Amino acid sequence: MEGKKRKIAIKTVKELAEAMCVAERTILRWKKRGLPPKVDGFFDLEAVRIWREKMLGRIGTKMSDGEPYWREMIAKNRALLLEVKLKKLEGKLIPKEYLNAHNRMRVLGAKNAFFFLPEKIAPVLEMKTRKEIEILLRKAIREIIDDFGDDVIGKDDKGNETK
Repeated sequence: MEGKKRKIAIKTVKELAEAMCVAERTILRWKKRGLPPKVDGFFDLEAVRIWREKMLGRIGTKMSDGEPYWREMIAKNRALLLEVKLKKLEGKLIPKEYLNAHNRMRVLGAKNAFFFLPEKIAPVLEMKTRKEIEILLRKAIREIIDDFGDDVIGKDDKGNETK
């Protein structure tokens, strides 16, 4: 037994993180990137070490394994932020406050339309049969719902409705 290397049994992500001197979140990120799976319920520490060195491509350097990942994430997020700023400058984005106010106004408009429906439709319903009244009510309700469903936010420079 003395001539054989003793394998360390590592069963949990926490234990693996401690053995590799990294955070548990790093191990979870590694799993997404292809960390060798458990065999018989245990992580093979040597296989994980070899995988890590291949993944890093930085064998023998002092750079931490988290640094390349976070550099990539920072670069992606900076690019996304620049894209959003460009869209804002081009006028392709609508401020959240405007949309919230717009949606409140749409809901209030639909609510008022339903409240004033009896006054609007009562004169039309005189001397109608029950079936005719149902048809007229459905038509009036459908108009209110369709108006509410038209999500028009504003007009462009030419006066056309934009969505």
